[in-house]
Amino acid sequence: MKFDKAYEIGKKGQKVIEDFLEKEKKVLIQAFINFYGEEYKIYIENVINNINFIYFMSDVVYKDYKKEALNDFNLYNYLIAYCEEVIHQTRLLPVKEREKFLRQKLILGASNPKGNIKECFPIDNLLEGMVAFHSEIIKGEEKKVITLCVLAIDTIILIHEINHALNTKVLAISPDNIYYNMPFNSLIDELINEYMSLEIYEEYKKLGGEDIKALPTFKHFIAYDYYLYLIEPFYNTFKALIKTGLITHNDLYIQNNLGKETLNKYGLLVKEIVEKDLDGCLKEEDIQELNLLLEEMIDNYLGNEERKLTR
Repeated sequence: MKFDKAYEIGKKGQKVIEDFLEKEKKVLIQAFINFYGEEYKIYIENVINNINFIYFMSDVVYKDYKKEALNDFNLYNYLIAYCEEVIHQTRLLPVKEREKFLRQKLILGASNPKGNIKECFPIDNLLEGMVAFHSEIIKGEEKKVITLCVLAIDTIILIHEINHALNTKVLAISPDNIYYNMPFNSLIDELINEYMSLEIYEEYKKLGGEDIKALPTFKHFIAYDYYLYLIEPFYNTFKALIKTGLITHNDLYIQNNLGKETLNKYGLLVKEIVEKDLDGCLKEEDIQELNLLLEEMIDNYLGNEERKLTR
């Protein structure tokens, strides 16, 4: 199979997203401002206008999205075969030449408000095939980077990753690690972010925003969408608190109001419920326990409010 058109198809996909951002960025920004509040306007504008986007191709992503594709299965198959061939060719090269080859063949380009992120960004993050937000420290400076697999992006996915960029901040750096604000475990964080993204998307559409129009098309899906129902009561009960805590990167504001220990138990139980459901051994008692932890957090929150009133 000849792959002379694959990179060209990828570049066209990159242009579709870049054209979309150029046309709709102001409306997107306003949707986020409407969601979080006018007081965060300058911060939201600054972050979104300075996000670094990297565009790439990945057989890992295309295989997932092909399952939900509404058309153009042959195009997905073609791009999957191209990416697999690139990986195969890489293994035949001397080790010192492999990274450069991968960058040339799989990274299409970047929109870089500050600096040349394309050359600095860790290639391993892209080989994992994730459409994702990354907060990276490059040459001593924090860079907010969103990696987008072309022809596997819709408007909600883009909003989801931008929302991560708004709610994530590097708090400290050690020789071995980078520490971020994270009031919840990773699963709760993703579920809440998806809930928020759906609401921001609704606001975006109310403002007249248009969807990304590109082929192939697919049904919107996130791996954990099915489990949004688990955190719906929690999110709706504490929505204002969660929004403020995340946009200000204030973990303690959330944890102190809800009770850090109870919140941790809640997050661990949600993770356990998902694992049990995947294994086919979920019980009604597990959901009841989740509701009890929610009631405990409500009591913690109300008790905290009472303390404020009695000071």
